[in-house]
Amino acid sequence: MKFEIDSIEHIDTGTIELPSTQTILAEIEEAIATEGSFLGNGKTALVHSIKGNPRYCMKIIQDQRLDDLYGIDGHPPHNDIDLEFELLSEVASLGGAVKIPKPCLTWKIHDENGKKVKVMFMTRMDAVSIKDVHEGSPIPEKLKSDEFFKKLKEFIVRLHEEAHIYHRDIASSNIMIEIATGDPVLIDFGDSIKLRDPDERPYTVRDSLGRVKYSYPNDLNALEEVKRLLEVKLLTIDKNQQKL
Repeated sequence: MKFEIDSIEHIDTGTIELPSTQTILAEIEEAIATEGSFLGNGKTALVHSIKGNPRYCMKIIQDQRLDDLYGIDGHPPHNDIDLEFELLSEVASLGGAVKIPKPCLTWKIHDENGKKVKVMFMTRMDAVSIKDVHEGSPIPEKLKSDEFFKKLKEFIVRLHEEAHIYHRDIASSNIMIEIATGDPVLIDFGDSIKLRDPDERPYTVRDSLGRVKYSYPNDLNALEEVKRLLEVKLLTIDKNQQKL
């Protein structure tokens, strides 16, 4: 499978050093051909490491993969790669105790069949997802659960009130724990929205007749559920250690 570049945008040469264009294209081809090598996956994208620079990773949205998963007309709603780039940039600029991957540039490419592939390059977080913790990955030693979720809740409220951005996919797979500090990391803004109309409802998408077409989970309610499940996991681990 060979790819050709349609556009390269949002270039931030001051913060990212990538291998040559041809090397990156070869890595994208290899990543798509061997899906098992991904760092993480969501309903629309796979995230892969970059061999030429392990400080960065690439989020790949492939039309052919979505066709195979959902059918040509059944792709789930998701943000265009450029919109996600803009949202991530704005969220990262807020600062605070919650870490956010910094987006660096986007590529739009196509294969020999004309199928489009969108790629966003961003900083790779040295962190483990809560989903991975549930599946057996070691828990960072500096994690303090109450403080961790307090920081996340305060940050999400800031997102809503200051930036008018709603994540809409708060889940154990999208909340990570930084290994060195135990701080929270929030990723994947592929479902996020920035409200521009005060009457707009952040968690509901309606069709032209006003009927509910798609609903998203409430950010704060979803966060409480992630917290509850992690606390159950931590309690189970603690009890098992006491038996040793």
